[in-house]
Amino acid sequence: MKLLLKSAEVTLGHAETQEARTDPPMGCREVVFHATAGYALVEHLFRERTECAGVLRRRDDTKLAAVADRLARLHLSVVTESGEALLVTGFTVLDYRSELPEEPLTLEFYGMEREQFERLFPGHFPADADHKRRRG
Repeated sequence: MKLLLKSAEVTLGHAETQEARTDPPMGCREVVFHATAGYALVEHLFRERTECAGVLRRRDDTKLAAVADRLARLHLSVVTESGEALLVTGFTVLDYRSELPEEPLTLEFYGMEREQFERLFPGHFPADADHKRRRG
């Protein structure tokens, strides 16, 4: 399944769910993000957010809050190809390419309710696998 990152009607890129790492109990998913030309409009913001988050450098909460405010004004959303919005607590694009050029862009989202997670990404909860084994 393809997920689209959008700002209003502009598609900034997409992610293929089969390229994902998951943490189902947390409603999290991390997928390789493939930027489109529209990503150039927000690339600097996601890079700045990644730099301020404290993974490769010291965390800067003041800058992080400022970037979050600018990103919020863009009305970003993640939707499926069919237009269903992902109902999540939050999402971001992780962009470490300044420090790690070989590292791909990653779309990360978290806090998805279990019902939507199970429907969009079936078979990722241990209970789902147990249920399928008992039925099969």
